[in-house]
Amino acid sequence: APSGWADFWNIEQFPGTRGLYRDPRTTMEFALLADGVPKHELYPLDVGRALASLERIRPALTLFWEQGAQAAQSLTSGDLTMVSAWHNRILTIQQDGAQVGLTWSGGALAGDSWVVPRGAPNRDVAMDFINFATRPEVCAAFATFAPFGPVNRRAFDYLPAEISDHLPTAPGPRAQQFVVDHEFWFKHFDAIQPQFEAWLAQGV
Repeated sequence: APSGWADFWNIEQFPGTRGLYRDPRTTMEFALLADGVPKHELYPLDVGRALASLERIRPALTLFWEQGAQAAQSLTSGDLTMVSAWHNRILTIQQDGAQVGLTWSGGALAGDSWVVPRGAPNRDVAMDFINFATRPEVCAAFATFAPFGPVNRRAFDYLPAEISDHLPTAPGPRAQQFVVDHEFWFKHFDAIQPQFEAWLAQGV
């Protein structure tokens, strides 16, 4: 069975159609991982190398999805053999009986943040909420009904293995992934996005 981006790119050994996110963020990283770049050496991204890597599998790329549901539906419908996807979408269709697999190898780990703007009213209340929301037991409770990885690692002390094994920030999955460099993308997205779209415009 395929187990990483090198296999995703290997359309000879693993024939079939492929799908990727229509966004250079993470799609570029996946292309570089497939081309042999170690995950700890991804940044700064080599855009030319990433596009050349994508070009190698252009014939197999039949979908560039824009909504998370598209990625999962492309598998359940049989339209695609493999697709990059948000893990929660795959877990959902697995729970619904879909015979699909998921690998964490080379996955993109990205997080969101709570922010209190300077000068915000009720700052103390907002900070109290953030303190509450990031407590390990609260993060664990959230993960029991929404399969998103807790930001507080101590949350896993409150979670059974049948839940924690499916969360991206659990020790096993986390070790296989890279952390998306949001600062890099903040600085360079506007320059890279047109190059990615120009490549897409050449046709899939």
